[in-house]
Amino acid sequence: AKFIFMSRKDLVAQGVSYDLATQTQQWHASPTSQSAEFDEARVRRSIDFIASLVTAWEDFFEKYSIEPYRVEYETLLEEPHRVCSEICQFLGVETDHVFSIESSGLKKQGNTVNEDWIRRINEQSG
Repeated sequence: AKFIFMSRKDLVAQGVSYDLATQTQQWHASPTSQSAEFDEARVRRSIDFIASLVTAWEDFFEKYSIEPYRVEYETLLEEPHRVCSEICQFLGVETDHVFSIESSGLKKQGNTVNEDWIRRINEQSG
């Protein structure tokens, strides 16, 4: 078996995204009438939850001597063709497809609410 492990450089941003998605039940970019309320303690619990998942996966990989293909979310957004091509190579799939976020039909869900909450958490962290 081969594993692909995606993580984020910015756990605060991931925790904020998780908290917003949990509150609004919006797990992909689409119009929503749901609103979310900032609660520092809840966002921090989301960050801690994400960090615990990362630790659990790292423990799993170490326990079973697995070396996954590692990709950071931010790098995938910046260089989708390179990252997706490397994943295909890692999996032994030959392709000459040109990968792009735009052609995938996916859209980044983050918005000004995310940015505001990230700023607020970072400011309160000192």
